[in-house]
Parts: sequence; structure tokens; C-alpha cells
Amino acid sequence: MVLAVFCFTVRTVAADNAEHTRATMRQIFEALGTAFSLSVDGQQFDDPANRPRILDALRVLSENAAQLETHGDHLKQSFGFLRHSVARDARATLAKYEQGQPMESRFLLHRLTENCFACHSRLPGPREFELGEQFVENVNIKRLPLKERARLEVATRQFRSALETYEAMFRSPSIPAAQIALMGAFEDYLKLCIRVCADFTRPIATLEAFRRRPDVPRSLADYIESWVGSLQELRLQQLEGDELARARALIRDGQRRNRFPADRLGLVHFVVASSILHQFEATGPASKSRLSEAYYLLGVVESYISRSFWISETEFFLESAIRVDPGSPSAKKSYALLEEYIIVGYRGSSTLDLPPDVRAQLEELYTLVEGQR
Repeated sequence: MVLAVFCFTVRTVAADNAEHTRATMRQIFEALGTAFSLSVDGQQFDDPANRPRILDALRVLSENAAQLETHGDHLKQSFGFLRHSVARDARATLAKYEQGQPMESRFLLHRLTENCFACHSRLPGPREFELGEQFVENVNIKRLPLKERARLEVATRQFRSALETYEAMFRSPSIPAAQIALMGAFEDYLKLCIRVCADFTRPIATLEAFRRRPDVPRSLADYIESWVGSLQELRLQQLEGDELARARALIRDGQRRNRFPADRLGLVHFVVASSILHQFEATGPASKSRLSEAYYLLGVVESYISRSFWISETEFFLESAIRVDPGSPSAKKSYALLEEYIIVGYRGSSTLDLPPDVRAQLEELYTLVEGQR
């Protein structure tokens, strides 16, 4: 009887938390819709007549993002980074607007949708969001650049429209092929096709058509040929058996294909591996050591497929691997990769000394790992 009451209580609390999160997300979405609709036109966003509406929307957005950050602990750990990132960006967007810097605020508001893209492009998402369709229809979305339009469509769970927008970008003669490659559009498109839609056939046709463009550089044509071959190969594989073993094999294959650190020949293998790992984490594995390994592998994969300067989850996944099970072999490997990743990142910004908070974070994680020996 006691056990039954306990289980009922846990389910009730979980249901209440989930309902609270849905209500919070709806508030975030509605506020984002109001602010974003006025931000499409920079003059509208800067117009004093619109300031009360924008200010109210940004305050609601910031308040509810903070609620999501503090009361979203029932969500999977891998969403922690995105919750904190949304709250941080919403606070910064509001602060810039309150300080009379609408241009900076508008930039941050548009970048905030990258968090939504990262969240909604992880797992299968066949259900689309009705309010999202209304929002996209209300916003003068045709005035947005195609890349930003596609990200907004994913952020509002309009996956079918987002795929069509990416494909329109790939066909557009006004955007050079080399520029499309530098935008990270292929990475985003493949994440959407593979992780959300589980569709290997559609990107094959799209990539083959893109490769026939007369302005495709030879190096990019080589990438496209490799990605198409990988999609054809992996489409025929039976995705059964141990998830971590499959992910490890895909990562090794992707790494073998890459000829140098910044190479992208193994992109498809890394995206498929990330899909398997995100679904594995979503099942809530009971083994701490296996969950730690999943986070370690996600950190490795993310270091290959992330093309966003604004959001990088590599560090978060590696830190999660350590905190989940500090005594596991994956924790030790995660620390080694995390330290190298951070140091290289700061060297790339011409800074030799790590900030005190970053150094303290590394020391804490090192103590966790070494303390388990």
C-alpha cells in the first residue's frame, strides 16, 4: 500500500512538473512570437511606439525562461545546458533593450532561436505545434534570410516547412554554393532529416541535386559524394543491438573517414551516432557508467558536427559524463578531452591564460575524477 501511494505521488509530481513546463513554454513561445514579429524589421524594433509591447514581451520571456531554468529539473540532464542558455540569452536580450540598445537586443533575440533549434532537432518530432504554424504565418517570414527562416521553423516545430526552406536555399542561385557550406546549412539539414524525421532517402536526392550546381567547388563536391554514399550505406543497415556499441562503431568509422581535424567526410556517421545517443539518453538508462559513456560520446560527436559559434554543447556533455559517474573510464577520457578542448579554444582567441572561473571548473572536475581512484 505504501509503495502504491509512493508511486502515485511520484507520477503526480512528474505530471504536475510536466504541465508546469508546458505552461512555461507556452508563455515563452507567445512572448517570443510578439517580440520576434516586431524584430523582423529593424525599424519597427527601434520604433518608440512599439517599445511598450516589446519591453513587456521581453520581460515575460525573461521571467519564464528563468522559471524553466529553475523548475525544469525533471527534464533529461542533456537539456540542462539549453535551459540555462535560453535563460541567459533572454536576460541579456531584455537588458540590452532596457539599456537603449535595440540593435544588440535584436541580434540576441534572433540568436536565442538557436537554442530552440538545438532542442527540437535532437529527437523524433512527428507532431507539429499548432501555435507554431500560426506564429510563422503571422510573422513576415518571407523577409528573413532562408537560413534564419529555417531555424525559426524548427524552433516552432514546423519541420516540414523547415526542410522545404533548406532545400530552397540549396537551389537558390543568389547564394553561392561555397557560402551555403560555410553557413552550417548541411549539418542542420542532416540533423533534421536523420534525427527528427529518420529519413535517409530525402537528403540523398537533395544532395545529389545540389552537387550538380555549376558553382560547387571540387572539395565540396567530394564532401557531397561522401555524404550521399554514407546515407545510402547506413539507410540499409538494421539499427538494432546495443546502442553504445553502435554509436562507438559509427564514430570510429567517421573518424577514419576524416583526413584532418576540420575535415567533414565523416559528418553523416557522426549525425547518426548522435541520433542513437540522444534516443538512448531519453530512455533513462539505469546504469550510471553507461550514461556517462553516452555523454562522453555525445561530447565527441558534438565536437565534430557543431557549426554554431553561439551554442556548443561539447563542454556540457563532457562535464555531464564526469558528474554522472566520476569513477568511470568515460569520466577520465571526458576530462582529458574537455581540458584539451577548452585550452585549444582559448588559444584560438589569442588568450593564453584561462579565466579564473574556467580554471576553477577544471580543477573541480579533475578532483572529482582523481578522487575516485
